[in-house]
Amino acid sequence: MARLGARGLLVPAVIAAVAVADLAWRGWAPAASSDGRAQPASAEPPEPPAAGPEVVALLDGLRPGDALAGWEVQRIGAPRERQVRIDLRRGELEWPLWVALRGAQPDRLSPRETARYALFYGHLPDGGVDAPSLQQTLDALAARLERTEQRVPVPPGL
Repeated sequence: MARLGARGLLVPAVIAAVAVADLAWRGWAPAASSDGRAQPASAEPPEPPAAGPEVVALLDGLRPGDALAGWEVQRIGAPRERQVRIDLRRGELEWPLWVALRGAQPDRLSPRETARYALFYGHLPDGGVDAPSLQQTLDALAARLERTEQRVPVPPGL
């Protein structure tokens, strides 16, 4: 039997690396089924947990279903990556807001801040959010934070 040198092992190693990368890209990860065989993982990432009582208190009681400057709050997430995400909707238009401690996101420019918190927004739907509506929404969220930020502790993870 021929001996394989380092060069002879390179090709199988590259093939294995490409195969693993392809499986990861396709969302396949081994997971044991009830009979012990590997099964593909779900293609959908798990939904992050919803906001707990600390976040609701910080947002002055804001909850999914409430209105914020004419937008319906769809979801408020628990702190993740030092920020809280708030998903808004009006009709078919949806967009996110984020709340973080001032200075916690130094690579991002905050369009609105309070004494303690910075507000950010995500991708705005085309033709659905004009500058005055955006500013009203940021101001409405900032007003809630300003009412609570001195008495409500910073939620864990924020």
